[in-house]
Amino acid sequence: MGSPDAGALDSGVDALLAIADAGVDLGVDAPCVDLDGDAVCATFDCDDDDARRFPGNAEICDAEALDEDCNPTTFGTLDADGDGAIANACCNGDACGLDCDDSNASIGVGFVDGPPVGCDLLDNDCDGVVDPGCACVGSEARACGATDVGVCAFGRATCASGAWGSCLGAVSAGPTERCNGLDDDCDGASDEGYPCALGQSRGCDTPSGARGVQVCDADCTRYGPCATAADEGPTVPGTCNGDDDDGDGAVDENFDCRLGVREPCTTRCGVSSERSCADGCRWGSCEINGEVCNFCDDNGVGGLLDEVVLATSVNLDQWECGMGRVVGAAECEVVDRSSSFGVVEEFTRVVRASDGRNTGAVWLSDATAQVGWGAVDFQLDVTSRYCGTGSPDGGWALVLSRTSGSDRGTADARGVPYDRSGLAVVWGYSARVPGPGGARAPEDRVEVVRLDGSGGAFGRALGTGGAGDSGVIVPIGYRLSGPAATCTSVRQPLFITYVPDDPLVGGSQERLDVRFERGGTLLARYLPDIDPGDGVVGLEDDLPSGTRLSIAITAGNPSVGGAVDVDVKMWTLAFGSFGAMTRIDNSFASRARVCP
Repeated sequence: MGSPDAGALDSGVDALLAIADAGVDLGVDAPCVDLDGDAVCATFDCDDDDARRFPGNAEICDAEALDEDCNPTTFGTLDADGDGAIANACCNGDACGLDCDDSNASIGVGFVDGPPVGCDLLDNDCDGVVDPGCACVGSEARACGATDVGVCAFGRATCASGAWGSCLGAVSAGPTERCNGLDDDCDGASDEGYPCALGQSRGCDTPSGARGVQVCDADCTRYGPCATAADEGPTVPGTCNGDDDDGDGAVDENFDCRLGVREPCTTRCGVSSERSCADGCRWGSCEINGEVCNFCDDNGVGGLLDEVVLATSVNLDQWECGMGRVVGAAECEVVDRSSSFGVVEEFTRVVRASDGRNTGAVWLSDATAQVGWGAVDFQLDVTSRYCGTGSPDGGWALVLSRTSGSDRGTADARGVPYDRSGLAVVWGYSARVPGPGGARAPEDRVEVVRLDGSGGAFGRALGTGGAGDSGVIVPIGYRLSGPAATCTSVRQPLFITYVPDDPLVGGSQERLDVRFERGGTLLARYLPDIDPGDGVVGLEDDLPSGTRLSIAITAGNPSVGGAVDVDVKMWTLAFGSFGAMTRIDNSFASRARVCP
């Protein structure tokens, strides 16, 4: 819409030019009389008594409706809503602006009111009529369709551009009625046109004269035979007995099954069995007698408690020198010390600093150990020997793997194969700690690291408390540090307890405890991650009950200058029937409540 003040501006400019010309032409023969002091001679001033009114002055929208520019066709430029239409509050005599609502940019004389864009409950063109020709406004919706009787249903239509859209979702009546117990033609009746309605019954007399009932057949073409109350079924007491009580040739009809019949089934624990038709002619539960070792309640009597005897093992995984599978630098060492001590000492040397092979691993079991639902204990006795003069570099780890993968990882990773899944308890020397970049650390550290199977260089260190708390600094008595003028040997023991979730108890019981000795001070306890937003990486059912484990000791020296010998002597803790511990020499690791 064009501005009505454009002509007024041109008229004002013309008036100013005329004044200038008149002043020059009249000169001294026509003195300028200016009573209101507005610098315009009375000859050219439309109101020489009011300094606010003279040709060329800016016309404004004011309550007095003054003609400031001496042009009756102009009335100011007020356009508060910016729609290009001057407010109708601006007037100069009978000439006014064309915007009847200067607070709404959708309203003004000449604007579109009605379809397709003007259906908005507004008088868009200021003609006093709201939304002419609009069937609906905005995006309002309404129900549509013929009926919701029977299978029919109403749909929904939505307003668009002032017109109602298509009816969506409505269900119309079918062309014919079917025998299905439903009102297909939506007339309020079901199965009309058939001799009877599906499921309909009526009284009848049997040939013997007894009063009975007959029911409409499945095709609605006729009623079935007249049956007496003696027909076998759940509503007739005493008829689940394996006999043909009503003499119709069928036994235990209308029940779930025939009394005494058996059929194959699979228990909820995945074990093949049989179930039988029991009292009331209902199928009994699918179970087995007794228990099998599968960490599941097979017989349904008392949960898993009767499986404890099956799931307890003694002296499992006895590892001796030479029994494990050595990889890389690892080798079995036998030292005959009989001349002085009368014994032959056996141990596994995982890494030897002098031979230049900087990673090694000894796999003490390959997916043969199984985690039950009780605690799993590991006790290691590691001797680290350092003969350098600088700072030792490297470390060793206990690897608990539940998937296959590489036999060993890189020296920076202490030989831990991070393409497997499980957990690793890592003892790192002071030069580096396991993690991206091999960041320096002032002291040796024991950490528990998740192996996520991604194959990356490092796993994720678990936290024991606040954010960033990912390990335990090793006390000076267990640390291997340099420089050293002569070789230094340090015993580095670890006692590790892993507890998986208990299927007998709700919630999570998973935890991993780290100590230097059995019964010693708890160095660190790792628990499930109950608050993912706190920055602490927690356990995530990493070794579930029933998991088959591959267990190894790995070690690695990242640099030749800080290389360290790593020797491991191995033994186990064994459990009695319910977890009583005894010491067994020359073996390693045990677990409570594991099936044989």
